[in-house]
Amino acid sequence: MTKEWYFQEGDKRIGPIAAAALKKLAESGRITPETLVWRNGTPEWVKAGTIRGLITTSIPPAAPPPLDSPSREDTDEATLYDVWHPIDALVAAARRSTPPTLAATLSRTAGFAGIYAAATAAFVVLLGGSVFAIHDKDVSSVWFFVASACAIIVAQYCSQKTLPSSEKLIRSNQSTLSSHAIPDCLIIVTYIASIAGFVGLLWLCGTAGNFIYGLGGVLVLCSGLFVCLAALHPAELAVMMKPDCKTSEEAIGILCFTAKLLLRISPVLVLAAVAVGTAEMVSLLITFLRTDFKGNEFLAVTFGFNFGFLITAVMINLFALPFYIYLVLLFNYLSFDVLASILAIPAQLKDIVRARDSDVHPDRQ
Repeated sequence: MTKEWYFQEGDKRIGPIAAAALKKLAESGRITPETLVWRNGTPEWVKAGTIRGLITTSIPPAAPPPLDSPSREDTDEATLYDVWHPIDALVAAARRSTPPTLAATLSRTAGFAGIYAAATAAFVVLLGGSVFAIHDKDVSSVWFFVASACAIIVAQYCSQKTLPSSEKLIRSNQSTLSSHAIPDCLIIVTYIASIAGFVGLLWLCGTAGNFIYGLGGVLVLCSGLFVCLAALHPAELAVMMKPDCKTSEEAIGILCFTAKLLLRISPVLVLAAVAVGTAEMVSLLITFLRTDFKGNEFLAVTFGFNFGFLITAVMINLFALPFYIYLVLLFNYLSFDVLASILAIPAQLKDIVRARDSDVHPDRQ
């Protein structure tokens, strides 16, 4: 164990530390067999108890297989579908070469960059409001743009304040999946769709002569690649692989994985979309200043309407998007907990019946 290691302690990822230091922490009891550890070059976070030589504890005898263990037919069927595929090799290589914490780091960076994006967007809004007010010779219309600029700052502030809580929300609720099937399929489909969207928008940029299509293509490509990056390591979203998980656990795990992934990628999506939206506002202003509206005041009003609509209906809600997703995820967690409690009722009833039978017929134990 010569490489630098990381380990999870509560909600924190600690590291890098040397293998010798990791061994001492394991001997002191700070790292237990259930502690998640990771080093560069490994595909997933694993339990410390599975690392040979890290924790020296006696291995208990293997438990007998349960009565409802899978039959030979089930095992043969699972083996039939467990075949090598080149796409699996590509995804596994990407997973090994990508640090698990990279997506979270980029998400936090994008969240902080949103402060400057909000300031830039608010300045463009005030500049546009001044231009339209001067053209219309109506100073009172400036107040709409001042209010819009303030709304952008407030929306960005609310989203910025929820980022630490969002990260805790991601890690506080663990869920399970039976395999990497859902994340891997999402990675491949998103990757292909982002490449196709990028090429299509670049083609529109060339044919229509509008650079906004090119920026949109870059937005689609960057957003798609970040979704793939965040989905490479489900353990970073507190989604663990449990081959024997029940169908109900798998269903809840898929919902939780989707919600957490959306929350993780929202700052990056917002930053990219706001960059395109700000560029569009600047483009509208430049076009407005270059256009001669003599005898066609309706066209001038149309420019002002489009500018105002872009601010109120798009930019403000874009900045508030992480806050919206945070509230939705809170509601989803509550729904998931209620659903999990309902699904656990049959097992609890069986335990109650078994305990009652043991009290009535102690000789059956």
